[in-house]
Amino acid sequence: MTLISIDNKLSGLDARVALIEVLHKEFQHLHHSLEFSQKQIDTLTQENKSLHHSVSKMFVQLSSVTTQLSHVTSENKSMKETILDLQSHYGLNDQYPPEINNRRKQLFPIRKQMIQKGKRAVISVDKLYIDGQLFKDKDITPWLF
Repeated sequence: MTLISIDNKLSGLDARVALIEVLHKEFQHLHHSLEFSQKQIDTLTQENKSLHHSVSKMFVQLSSVTTQLSHVTSENKSMKETILDLQSHYGLNDQYPPEINNRRKQLFPIRKQMIQKGKRAVISVDKLYIDGQLFKDKDITPWLF
């Protein structure tokens, strides 16, 4: 073997060692990057668990509020019906002349039926409005014709 061939072989080995060193540094950078990414994943996982717990808690609270609202709505409807019954049976209302009171007494049961059907029914003096339309019936409200 000659010195030149040995020198060529050593140069080739140096180049390969340099390449291995560069690859080694790249692998180290990738390793650090993966460790950093894993820490971020762990942090996000913990945050996700915390948020999941908070959302579950809020859902339970919302369910409770919904139940309470439903109960209050039911009580409100019952109270309205009681007031209507009192008004129609015992004359608990504004001070109108007897003629107007008699007309109103005829309208209250119809109003109650319409409300039970889910319609909006309002009595104004001696007129009944159902969903904003004046209720007219020759047999029930002849004073309107």
